[in-house]
Amino acid sequence: VDPTAACQDITVQLDQSGTFSIVASDVDAGSADNCAVSSIVVSPSTFDCSNLGTETVTLTVADDFGNQSTCTADVTVLDTIPPTSICQDITVQLDGSGNASIVPSQIDNGSNDVCGIASITLDVTSFNCSNAGANVVTLTVEDNSGNTSQCTATVTVEETVPPTASCQDATVYLDELGQASISAADVDAGSTDNCAITSISVSPSDFLCAQLGIQPVTLTVEDGSGNTDNCSASITVLDTISPQIIDCPSDILVPSNSSTCASPVTWSEPTATDNCSANLASNFTSGTTFPIGVTQVFYTATDQSGNTAQCFFNVEVNADLLNINLTAITYTCGTNVSCNGADDGQATASVTGGCEPYSFLWSDGQSTSTAVDLASGDQIVTVTDANGNQLSDTIFITEPAAISTNFISSPRYPGEVNVSCFGAFDGVIYSEAEGGADCQSYQYQWTGPNGYTSTDQNPANVEAGQFSVTITDVNGCSHSDSITLIEPDPIEAETFPNSYNGFGVSCFGGSDGAINLEVTGGIPGYDYQWSNGDSIQDINALTAGQYDVLVTDTNGCQTTATVTLNEPTPVVASFTDTLLISCNGLNTGQVTVQGSGGLPGYTYLWSNGDTDQLLSGVGAGTYQAIVTDINGCQDSLEIVLTEPPAVTVDVIQITPTTCFGGNDGSATVAAAGGNGPYSYLWQPSLSNSATASGLSAGNHIYTVTDANGCDISDTLLVGQPDQMVIVTSNDTTVCPGSFVDLTATVTGGGGTYLINWESGQGFGESYSAYYQQTTNVSVTAQDQNGCTAAPNSVIVTTLQPVQADFDYQVINPCSAPFQVDFTNETTNGFSYQWYFQNGDSSTQFLASTQFDSAGVYSVNLIATSDEGCVDTLNSFITIDDLPVAAFNIPTNAACYPFMVSHQNQSTGANSFFWDFGDGETSDEGSPFHFYDEAGAYTVTLIATNQNGCSDTLMVDSAVVAYPSPVASFNPVSTGSESGNEFFMDNTSQGAVEYFWLFDGTDFSELFEPTHAFAEHGGYDIILTAYNQYGCDDTALVSVTVELTSGLFVPNAMVVGENGLGGRFQPIGTGLATYHVWVFDLWGNQLWESTSLTNGSPAEYWDGRYKGAMVPQGAYTWKIEAVFKDGEVWDGMPQASGKPKNIGSVTVIY
Repeated sequence: VDPTAACQDITVQLDQSGTFSIVASDVDAGSADNCAVSSIVVSPSTFDCSNLGTETVTLTVADDFGNQSTCTADVTVLDTIPPTSICQDITVQLDGSGNASIVPSQIDNGSNDVCGIASITLDVTSFNCSNAGANVVTLTVEDNSGNTSQCTATVTVEETVPPTASCQDATVYLDELGQASISAADVDAGSTDNCAITSISVSPSDFLCAQLGIQPVTLTVEDGSGNTDNCSASITVLDTISPQIIDCPSDILVPSNSSTCASPVTWSEPTATDNCSANLASNFTSGTTFPIGVTQVFYTATDQSGNTAQCFFNVEVNADLLNINLTAITYTCGTNVSCNGADDGQATASVTGGCEPYSFLWSDGQSTSTAVDLASGDQIVTVTDANGNQLSDTIFITEPAAISTNFISSPRYPGEVNVSCFGAFDGVIYSEAEGGADCQSYQYQWTGPNGYTSTDQNPANVEAGQFSVTITDVNGCSHSDSITLIEPDPIEAETFPNSYNGFGVSCFGGSDGAINLEVTGGIPGYDYQWSNGDSIQDINALTAGQYDVLVTDTNGCQTTATVTLNEPTPVVASFTDTLLISCNGLNTGQVTVQGSGGLPGYTYLWSNGDTDQLLSGVGAGTYQAIVTDINGCQDSLEIVLTEPPAVTVDVIQITPTTCFGGNDGSATVAAAGGNGPYSYLWQPSLSNSATASGLSAGNHIYTVTDANGCDISDTLLVGQPDQMVIVTSNDTTVCPGSFVDLTATVTGGGGTYLINWESGQGFGESYSAYYQQTTNVSVTAQDQNGCTAAPNSVIVTTLQPVQADFDYQVINPCSAPFQVDFTNETTNGFSYQWYFQNGDSSTQFLASTQFDSAGVYSVNLIATSDEGCVDTLNSFITIDDLPVAAFNIPTNAACYPFMVSHQNQSTGANSFFWDFGDGETSDEGSPFHFYDEAGAYTVTLIATNQNGCSDTLMVDSAVVAYPSPVASFNPVSTGSESGNEFFMDNTSQGAVEYFWLFDGTDFSELFEPTHAFAEHGGYDIILTAYNQYGCDDTALVSVTVELTSGLFVPNAMVVGENGLGGRFQPIGTGLATYHVWVFDLWGNQLWESTSLTNGSPAEYWDGRYKGAMVPQGAYTWKIEAVFKDGEVWDGMPQASGKPKNIGSVTVIY
């Protein structure tokens, strides 16, 4: 007999060397033999790393007689010893973009495992500027069995890339103290560093007047690690501040010297100041003798940059001042004009001072000393003396107020009328005037209706109508006005008697007449006197006859009226047609009443309340009729009506129905009394004979009618058998879908029953069926007579169904393996069995399992209720893929501001968060973003799926917005005499090239050009500035050019020693052509010029002729000139008032 080999499975763990050995006893589970076991051997017995997992071994059992048997067992070989992790410190340098990365092999320093390493990973592999210095990283080593170990190392991050210095030239302007400074930002043109710049400095940074022009500077840039770089730039130092002239004299006014008609004039010389330095020059010096008239003196200060300032003042030498005395004539009551609005005033100007003869010019054009025909208001006279001096004065010519009516009125009678009665002559008019020559009385002239006239101020005893008045004052000024006097309407009385259908009294011999009186016109508040003695407006309770009335109003005006009242004939009532009563106790009698007399349109009233002319539907008795005509007049009459004997009925036979609730019963009756023959009617069967058939059980009404239509009704009862009743088995309860046995028995009716279940689904007293839900099972029955019972039913109640259902949640949706917890949402469950696609199962109410990867997995849930009902649900769950953030920016560098398209290339995500690096964010999928400031921007995208798992991608300098220059300037007038020249003060920032466009045609590429506009008008100056990236900015400034047009010729020139300092130069602006000559007293031409600069004379005469100075004395000049607006210059003003283009200039030594 072979021994019995018994095996058991075991688990072993490899040792440090990666091996393990077993013996037979480790696997033997109690092998036996009927005698004795001599040996037990297991094979294989040694395991190493190649045997990890489950290995099958064979156990061989032998007895002393050589009999043997075998069995097998599973040996699970495990490796639970973690690998050995060994780390080393390293140093890395950030690259030009400020980033560095490492791989695990750089940190690994010989990590090992006897069974082999599956992976080596680092927790940190990327570094940027924020990680400069020492950083601790963790190296994780995992063997093929999932055992892990860790070690740490220090990664020193160094930044050795120097910054890139970028310079731009700049312009600075000296301030009022002659100083200017720049900052590093003025020179920096976008210096960059892979991490961050910590300091930028420029040297030198301060400038004074001595540095005017172009000065070199150095920009030094340093980053956070001490790396530096520098570049050079040129600084243009400018002085655009004009000098200032201090204490420039005000205009000087002096009297003339009677013998020379001129006067020496002295003043305090002004001084010039400037932020650097300035020179001061003038066309005249203090102490110069000036002729009569106005001479302009000007000083000009100029600094070393060409900036200028000027001041001007006039020296005026005058004769004695003119004086004017104005007077005007006056009219009665003291005004200068006779009437309001008249023009008969007169004013006279008396003049002293100045130089005779005088000329006069009044504001209305009159040119004599006395002005006539003047209207009220300011009158201005201008007096000019022989020297051309002028003086104006004003006199106010007064006028009286316009004549007006202060009041014009007429007293009122009651009723607000001016005349008491229609057509009366008792009106009065009161009036009063004001204005005009009110110091004396006025004259009045009245006109009115029907040729009325009067000269009274207040006319009396006038009729109604319109009155006009003309009021005249002592100066003949007049005013007209008018007033209308009103009178009441004529008083009229009209009577309106009450009408009773054409009669003044309603009934014959009546006293209900009434008269309504309507009064119009006059003044309300009337008095009434009637011929019957009444004194009220409306009278009543009148009999037929004539009535008169007298009406008087509030003002005593009167009128009369007359009216006559009439009456109708008497009313008479009589009977015509009469119909007797046909049946005993019925109301079929009728009678007709007829009215006559009075007014037709009668109404009727019977003693029973009827109101028809025909009384019908009444029983036997006595009746009275009252006839009333349309006015309510009445007459009455009586009549008596009689009736026949009553009808009677007897019941002969009643037959019951065959079935309970049937309709085959019958009944017979017999009639007597009344007037035969008789007719019959049964209810509800509608049978019309003495015998009724087809009756149902219950009460039936029969009606018998005689020949006159008289009827009688009564009720009889038809019987029926007992009602059939179905008795069923009790209601029962089952699981949904289970079979059930039911029974039913019947009582009542005629016996021998047919039982029917659920409309033919089964027959007989028992019935079997199955149901998915609670059901009322119907049953019906029929007896041998065909009678049916009322349906019955058995309620089969299905137990509460169990409904298997669940929900689930991925606990760690953002990392594998994924743990899934299941929420049991089964309805009416008691016990459960779970089966998962990964091979796990569970009987718990709440289950949990793990899946190694994302995907769709099946889950099977079997639920059983406590009543034994079962439901199975097979469903699927989804574990979402992890998101991966990715994006692309097609155009990532341009001049700001510019729009950037961020193209999202992420996978596994449904929501996104963008950080554009400029403080702005977005949650759009692929957003467009507008960068409105210069700089390099780090763009970060966080991609998140519906589980909140996210992946982040951050790209440094993903978008570069180049800076734009700022174009700006100020057009500054150069102070040219023509006013058309402007210096362009360029205040632009961050630009290297410039393009100027003037008046749409002229242009310049200078930094600060000067431009002169040729004509009057408004001009747009456009500056476009460009930086080194090609980015541009444009500034537009509008200027208005107002070319001054004028020409002034000096009348003297002072020549110093050796002929120095003297000059004769006309001063003018806005000139188009110009020609000047200077002659001596014999007509010899000494000098001429036609030179113009920007519309101003450009040359002067220095007092020389053929190189030698001319003698002191007077010389003649002549000028022919035309201005740019086409006007010809007509010369310098003269004392005579007429200008001349020929004059003299005195050369003084």
